[in-house]
Amino acid sequence: MPHDAAGNRLFKRVDIKIFFPKDTMPVQKISQRAPAGKGFSADNIDEILMQVADQLDTRFPWWDFSYVELAPVGRTAAFRFNCVGYRKDYKVPPEVTELGKRAAETADIVEGLNGLRFSELPEGKITSA
Repeated sequence: MPHDAAGNRLFKRVDIKIFFPKDTMPVQKISQRAPAGKGFSADNIDEILMQVADQLDTRFPWWDFSYVELAPVGRTAAFRFNCVGYRKDYKVPPEVTELGKRAAETADIVEGLNGLRFSELPEGKITSA
């Protein structure tokens, strides 16, 4: 097993699986491989995990994730991020709620148009946009 100058174990690969709530998204797999003759130290692995955690916080601010360190397999360090539920303190930003209102209005308009019968359409010349 390779070690650095201080005697710390080095890993050739880091595998991370991200589990989302059931029926929302498939399991995401992230794999980092060290260059030839090199390896990942504990500090490098911590940095990778922090980057993944930051991305999860940025992309999914409404969910909480926990991580579990799995037993290493050979020279591969394995980790797992699990979604543990919705954040209690998450507040929907105003621009998102405004977009939701606009989407609902658009859906009402489309629903209204779909309900029109051909005889109800005004007569006139049909032009292309």
